[in-house]
Amino acid sequence: MRALVLVAAALASLALAGSALAAAPLAVAFKPLAAGPKINVKWPYRITVTQGGKPVNALVTATLIDPLAQEHQVLDGANKPLKARAAKGGVLSERILFPPESKGFTLTLRFTVTAGGAKKVAEVAVTPK
Repeated sequence: MRALVLVAAALASLALAGSALAAAPLAVAFKPLAAGPKINVKWPYRITVTQGGKPVNALVTATLIDPLAQEHQVLDGANKPLKARAAKGGVLSERILFPPESKGFTLTLRFTVTAGGAKKVAEVAVTPK
C-alpha cells in the first residue's frame, strides 16, 4: 500500500511539472547570421524558441513595419511570404530579402511566434544599407 502511495505521488509531481512547462512563457531569441542587412542580398538569421528553458516546436510569422507604421509581408530568400513557418526543435533559420525602396530606412521586423496555446511577439529594428 505504501509503494502505491509513493507511485501516485511521483505521477502527480510529473503531471504538475508538465503543466508548469506548458504554463511557462515563451522566450524568443533573434540572431543575425551575417553583418547588417543589405538591399537585394539574402540576409540570414535564426530564431530560437524556448518555453521553460527548453526548445519547443512553434510557428513563426514575420512582418515588416515601415517608418509610417504600415505592415508588409516579409519575403524569404525564395520571394515567398514568411507566414507560419515551422520552428522544428525550437529553431528556424531563414533569409530575408530587402527591396531597394527600404535602403536607409529603419524598419521593424516583427515575429509572431505561437507554440501550443502560448503566443509571443518579438520585434527587431533593422536598417538595410
